Amino acid sequence: MKASETKLAKIIEGTNQYMVPHYQRPYTWGTKEWKTLWADLVDLAEQEQGPGSNPEIIGVPRQHFMGSLVTAPGRSVPEGVSKWVLIDGQQRLTTLLLLLAALRDHSRGNNRERLGSQIHDLYLTNQYQDGADLYKLLPTADSTESGGDRAAFVAIIDGKVPAPGNIHRAYQFFRDKFASSGAPDPDRLKQIVVGSLILVSIVLDRDDNPYLVFESLNAKGQQLTQADLIRNYFFMRLRLEHHDDIYKTRWRPMEDRLGQDNTTEFIRHFLMMSGSVVRISDIYCELKQRLDSASEKIVLDLLDQLGRASQHYARLLDPSLEPRLGIQKALLRLNRLEATVTYPFLLNIYKADVPESELVDILATLENFILRRYVCRTLRAELNKLFPTLYRNAQNYSSIAKGVREILAARSYPSDSQFRADLAQSVLYGTGGRRERLKFILERIEDSFGHKERVDLSTLSVEHVMPQSITPWWRSHLGPDADDIHDGLLHTLGNLTLTGTNAELSNLAFPEKQALLVESHLDLNREISKSAKWGDTEIRKRGSDLADRALIIWPDLHPGRGSGRTIEAVTGRTPQRLIFYGHAHDVQTWAAVLQVTMAEMAKLGDDVFAEIASQLPRYVSKDAGKMRTARRLDNGFFYESHLNAKQVNQICNQVTQLAGLSYEDWALEVEGADAGGA
Repeated sequence: MKASETKLAKIIEGTNQYMVPHYQRPYTWGTKEWKTLWADLVDLAEQEQGPGSNPEIIGVPRQHFMGSLVTAPGRSVPEGVSKWVLIDGQQRLTTLLLLLAALRDHSRGNNRERLGSQIHDLYLTNQYQDGADLYKLLPTADSTESGGDRAAFVAIIDGKVPAPGNIHRAYQFFRDKFASSGAPDPDRLKQIVVGSLILVSIVLDRDDNPYLVFESLNAKGQQLTQADLIRNYFFMRLRLEHHDDIYKTRWRPMEDRLGQDNTTEFIRHFLMMSGSVVRISDIYCELKQRLDSASEKIVLDLLDQLGRASQHYARLLDPSLEPRLGIQKALLRLNRLEATVTYPFLLNIYKADVPESELVDILATLENFILRRYVCRTLRAELNKLFPTLYRNAQNYSSIAKGVREILAARSYPSDSQFRADLAQSVLYGTGGRRERLKFILERIEDSFGHKERVDLSTLSVEHVMPQSITPWWRSHLGPDADDIHDGLLHTLGNLTLTGTNAELSNLAFPEKQALLVESHLDLNREISKSAKWGDTEIRKRGSDLADRALIIWPDLHPGRGSGRTIEAVTGRTPQRLIFYGHAHDVQTWAAVLQVTMAEMAKLGDDVFAEIASQLPRYVSKDAGKMRTARRLDNGFFYESHLNAKQVNQICNQVTQLAGLSYEDWALEVEGADAGGA
């Protein structure tokens, strides 16, 4: 078995063919993996030629580690194509060749025939071969009429339209990305793909059993983590006689302190303290680049720095280790918002030994910034670039706390009006992290009342006052618009509270729920227990009142200078253009807004739509009988199309929110104003 580091070009240039054996699974990468790869390529393009390039590595091409590629020589005649069995790595190699095919076709369609021909002849085909030998890669074939992955892949390489499937979706994803505004230059992108993507090529001997190797890699075996690679690299740089002592006194205590699962992410955040952005797959390459020519003393110094920083990182992971109570409470709140993106900045703050009162102020600012942007669905991706440089930039102010506040207030920070409106109207309830963040918001609001009889809020759960399953009593209570009220307001702030009697309340009628809630010690439940009824008016009023209180808990970081989308009235206004993932769609009616939104959402995958259908069953379902006027989507779901402008605006906001889209991903231009993500 031979292993070597190599570039993609070295693998696919020449007269080679990689065949995916039948025991491999079909091509399964999807939108998540394609988005990650595209973001990596764009990042590489920006880092290599942008104004923010690291001056220490100018002239050195940036590299990106893609993982391993395990092959074994196949049986073939001495002349002609060299055949290789692709044992592991078919997902990434298939994706990269589909990306190159998309770049080839984009280039040919934009008067760059030379680039298109170069990609086709050098990287996609064995130029002078015929039949199956023409293709650099042969995915698995199957006995279905469509021919499976192989037929679809071959069709794309031949410039034909493939059968529908994941291969075609991957190709179309990259075609759309190349055509979008802001895409890197095609020549530059081609060079990055073939010259900057690094793979570890592992070539088996002919006597090795490829199936057993594949089984070991994907079922029994455990891949090396970036932390494993880094540990091994450190010890390769140190003299053998020092290994035992250094491992016991430096490396092992750090690993014990953090746990092996957290060590990789810690090292990534440590490397980002200098202001650079380091992706999880690039940790090893980044560290290796920094230390390749360093002396043993510098290597040991860096190990010592890692050890000291790991003590601070342990407090970020487990705030109970922080002895200062005010900081401990603030860190606990920040962790509930899953704000790990702030960790490189906080490592710098700990290293600088910022005073306790100032650190509490800084942590409150971070909570405010993260929470407001979460509620207002502001794009999170840019935070990966913001926080590594935040400490350095904040040093230019009279205090670090003031600098952090000023800088964050100017970075797509939601205004009071935007935050208040979104908090009151958005779908806050959901599964996993969404439910935990909702509980956090409700607990913080309850704490703000300053009740003398403190309740242990950690034991409580989220309760819907108007229940999730609408009963005959509730249908009668809500009146003729029961379905619209239920579906539109069920998961909004005004209808949600905390209780320790969730199972008892369940689907009870409102008077019975009142009888239980009146005994509650929570101020959150006071207004509910005093209300004569519970419907549209009461839910909206309570949501508005709680949102007003939230403005006190998380005040404007820079009053009067907040920016962002505000909610505008839509009734009687004409939509003009819908932007979905950078693509513009002309829409002249609200019905068209709904149709385009639902059609585009259907392309995001069945899992996304299943989540939407579970939360909004009257508007999105596979059962057309639940709707007044159902329209069918290509994925087999139906949506309710008989809606007015206000309802369309509300439903589009809710479905895009449930799918995790930001207002940058879905934006609607309305006559006379921007309805926002509307």
